[in-house]
Amino acid sequence: MSETCEQAEKKRWGKLSVFLFFFFGTLLLAAVLSPFLFKAVTWLTEHAPSFLPKALRDRATIDQFPRYFDRIRLFGTLCTLPLFVKLCRIKSIKEIGFTRPVFKYFFMGLGWGLLIIALSGLGEYGVNHSSLYFFQPENIFYTMGMVLLSALVVAFIEETLFRGVMLRFFMQGMRPSYAILVGAFFFSYVHFTKVYWGGETSITWLSGFTVAWKTLFSVAYTIQWVKFLNLFLVGIFLNLVLLESRSIWLCMGIHASWIFLYKMMNIFIKTDDSSFGSYLCYESAITLVIIAVFIGGLVFWRKKHMKTECIPAG
Repeated sequence: MSETCEQAEKKRWGKLSVFLFFFFGTLLLAAVLSPFLFKAVTWLTEHAPSFLPKALRDRATIDQFPRYFDRIRLFGTLCTLPLFVKLCRIKSIKEIGFTRPVFKYFFMGLGWGLLIIALSGLGEYGVNHSSLYFFQPENIFYTMGMVLLSALVVAFIEETLFRGVMLRFFMQGMRPSYAILVGAFFFSYVHFTKVYWGGETSITWLSGFTVAWKTLFSVAYTIQWVKFLNLFLVGIFLNLVLLESRSIWLCMGIHASWIFLYKMMNIFIKTDDSSFGSYLCYESAITLVIIAVFIGGLVFWRKKHMKTECIPAG
């Protein structure tokens, strides 16, 4: 017997309640434990410095306290990830989007990403006639290799989490169109959780809750609307790409190319300040228009081919 609309609605709200519980739960966990961890590291740095690696000793300062909060929250998130996978009824990596062909979709994604960034750069240059200044750092091949490795790792982690798991989770809790928007908002929001932290002279047992508050409302503290909207549209675009292709490799290719080009341009190229945007892929208002056009094309394609999502609500 098929479930009623009321039963399906209860299941959806139940799953969303689980998400909210763990989202705020990881904030609370980090708020409570981060002062303990910070005080333990500072005590060991003072009394037993040889026990800690230098990188950790260097972070035993007040200005580094938000890092302790972030690490504990990340640990809590990773611990709850298997539960989300279970709630999404993911039984194989294919259901996340790790389907074949791998290289075909990945390199296709690289091409899409390069095209979007190229169009954005040409549009920015054409509108603002920005002056570009080129630099060549030492160990250029080593730098490029490390940037490429970083781009691949970040793209793999973020696409697996945001597209492979979280989008599927949202789609089980609401209509597909709403899930696409909520997933994109969450993707953009997470990129603005860097805490403004300065002027504090000591760490108390309540300092973790101060960081939790600033993390929760970080968008209000650090909002840059063009960048936020760009990331929001990027989230919509990547969500649509996954739903259309059923391959997370395509999303990873696009994502990796953007990160690689962004970091490479940040290292090798400087440009005049522009009120309209910049050469950075997520800071240019021109990129908003370009990604919106690509989103419109995907929406038109989906409606024309009437492809529907096969992700159950249960």
